[in-house]
Amino acid sequence: QINYSSIKDIRDFLNFRLIVEPDICYYAAGQMTDEIIETLQSYYEKMAASLGDNSAFSTYDLSFHQTIGNTLNNTFINQALNTVYSNKELLMMLNESYGYQGLRDHERLLKALRNHDGEGARKIMQKQLLDAIDRMPSPWEA
Repeated sequence: QINYSSIKDIRDFLNFRLIVEPDICYYAAGQMTDEIIETLQSYYEKMAASLGDNSAFSTYDLSFHQTIGNTLNNTFINQALNTVYSNKELLMMLNESYGYQGLRDHERLLKALRNHDGEGARKIMQKQLLDAIDRMPSPWEA
């Protein structure tokens, strides 16, 4: 059930991600290996196959983004992302209420990362999160 508190939490979740993830994607793009790209491709395919299964989709979605963050091999980034991504229920509420809008953006992000296009990856991640934030109602509307 979406209410004031959950809308605020989802917005905080998305805003935190907006602050850090575009730059993570930028720097990770330069460190992509074939093995990491294969892992991301696998998560993307599992996301596509699990449309309609919110729990599975959200698990693969978060694993996709965690893999990108892990590419930087930075303890503090990994700890921050582990904390944020442990809130799977927020992503599930977002998906349940506002749809699975980001699959195409994940495909575009994967392509940018595969091409080591840091600036492209940054812009795609930023757009994906801004689009998700734009779909959210104000907490005052709940």
